[in-house]
Amino acid sequence: MRLTKKMTRQYKIEVVVADDQSAVLSGLRDWFEHRERYRVDGGATDAAQLLDTLARHGGDLVVMNGDIGGTTETETPAPTDGLTLLRELRRLHPDVPVVVVTSATDASTLRAIHDAGAAGIVGTQDDMRALERVCDRAMSGATRIASRRIAEWLKPETSTHAARSFDTPASYGDVRVSVKPFTSPA
Repeated sequence: MRLTKKMTRQYKIEVVVADDQSAVLSGLRDWFEHRERYRVDGGATDAAQLLDTLARHGGDLVVMNGDIGGTTETETPAPTDGLTLLRELRRLHPDVPVVVVTSATDASTLRAIHDAGAAGIVGTQDDMRALERVCDRAMSGATRIASRRIAEWLKPETSTHAARSFDTPASYGDVRVSVKPFTSPA
């Protein structure tokens, strides 16, 4: 993970956001920028822009719309659907977790998103706290993460790889756990 130093001597997670709707992209960028531990490293409105941004700037985390695809006007061939793009991201940037925001509610599509390599899935109807929790878990190295709403669609009895809901904080009793002491400046 690449950490960036800010004047307050705090290190921020560099996130790249991608959504084909500019208003949603702007909202995601603004939301992440107002979080203390995140810095937006780039934004993309299609697959080609996302791949280009990651190639040029890298990033610690990708948050993308599950429906984003390529455009036919770009010189660089880009995946034309979200699942193909997700597989390409995993191939090119295997160490960068990807959180997918999707409107899908059918278990087969949600399993396909996880199987294509998404570290986490959040529904478009979820609140931003759910997105934040899934992103935090993805950055901790967890995989097959789902918001509570998405986990409901991925019931264990319908999936061989059940998604774990991290919508509620883990209970460690009276112990407060933080990864900050374990990170060091790069």
